[in-house]
Amino acid sequence: FVPVLFYSSAMQGVLLFKDDERRYNRALHIELTEENASWLLAAPGMPILVDLSNDLRQQSTQLGVSKRFDKYRGFTIKEIQKWKPYEKMARGWLPDDILVLWTNIGIRSYYLPDLKVIDFWGLTDATIARNPVTKPNHERYMAHDRQPPPGYLEQRGVNILIYRAAFSEEQALARGNYALKIGPELWMPFGVFDHQWAIERFADWDLRVSNHVTTTINQYESIVSGEMPVLRAHFDLYLRENDITYIKYPCSLSDTQAKFFLYIVPTNSQDLPDDRKPYGFDNIDFRFYNDIFYDNGVRFNRKCIMSIDRPEYDIERIKTGQFVSDKDTLWEGEVSLWVHENNAAKTDAYEAEYKSIVAHDPILRAHFDLYLRENDITYVKNPCSLSDTQAKFFLHIVPTNSLDLPDNRKPHGFDNLDFPFYDNGVRFNGKCIVSVARPEYDIRHIQTGQHISGQGKLWEEEFSVDA
Repeated sequence: FVPVLFYSSAMQGVLLFKDDERRYNRALHIELTEENASWLLAAPGMPILVDLSNDLRQQSTQLGVSKRFDKYRGFTIKEIQKWKPYEKMARGWLPDDILVLWTNIGIRSYYLPDLKVIDFWGLTDATIARNPVTKPNHERYMAHDRQPPPGYLEQRGVNILIYRAAFSEEQALARGNYALKIGPELWMPFGVFDHQWAIERFADWDLRVSNHVTTTINQYESIVSGEMPVLRAHFDLYLRENDITYIKYPCSLSDTQAKFFLYIVPTNSQDLPDDRKPYGFDNIDFRFYNDIFYDNGVRFNRKCIMSIDRPEYDIERIKTGQFVSDKDTLWEGEVSLWVHENNAAKTDAYEAEYKSIVAHDPILRAHFDLYLRENDITYVKNPCSLSDTQAKFFLHIVPTNSLDLPDNRKPHGFDNLDFPFYDNGVRFNGKCIVSVARPEYDIRHIQTGQHISGQGKLWEEEFSVDA
């Protein structure tokens, strides 16, 4: 009995009492070694069991499966501090048609027991819990990559996000865009998925609305009526003096669900924060809403508008979009903003190149004129706006001899040299030049144009070189 008891409990005892000698990874893993568990490893056969335990616990903690109890204890204490003040609120005070979207629902629901709740990660909802994920299990963290299917939250009628209690109006509106006073020096901050719903649902309540919401809604019409987006995509992107603004109409709840990514390449890489300089671009990921999300966006009358602060440095290029996980990009768009009016030497060089190109006749006159030069194929446009540079170019080339094609293109009968403007082009003084290397084989036919993923072709032309 004693050996069985020792081998079944000794390792757990070491793990439990090694609080002062931990070697943490992201999930509080403790690696048992000769340094911290020499007496344990002295037992016959124990090194094999310890190695196995180290390996299995390392794998499980990386997936968030076996966190230590003290990790949860600390989290629980903080959650109680945030939500316990709501127990002072009278039962039945909140409207019964409220449907809350939350994560970490246990303690919150305990202190707000009247609420109907949908857990964003599927704990209370079979549809979300069974929604497929693309990540293999060994890359997942708990089940926190499981999310509602597109359109599902709207279908269920989710309408509110309630945040931790506040003790003044100012504090409440710093935590959420909306607030209700629910007791002496006690406020409930919250967010909604549609501003109009909040105004109508709480018309008879003393609803407080943040200046952010009012200002953002007022900005919408002035932006869409008086400004041009630098990028037209699933969300149109406006580059303004002090912020970068995303606008979409019509905009559904599912459009606001996925996380946004925003990669910004500055004109001078030295302007990047030190931790971003090795990458060459700034990474500003964000969400539309608060709590589960960050508080950037407002949705009203099927319109969405969201702004984030514009970096102080000059911007050369932007790539943005939305994604569900590292491998599931819902949409993306890119735009080059490299304008050289402030660099006289570069501008003069581009002007000289432009003049030398247009001194000859293009082989094709289209939205961009096309020049077939000795070493490159060049597109020129004047005047040229930022919107002209947004869409991807397609360039399909049929050689005189199909055997000259790369092996992977021979079944298709043409070469596919698609490219984005920002990789190959410059925009200066309202003119655009973009060049790609000319293939070494003889060219018989060219088909080219621009297209936007999911929206089709913007323009298309073709030309037979031997015609």
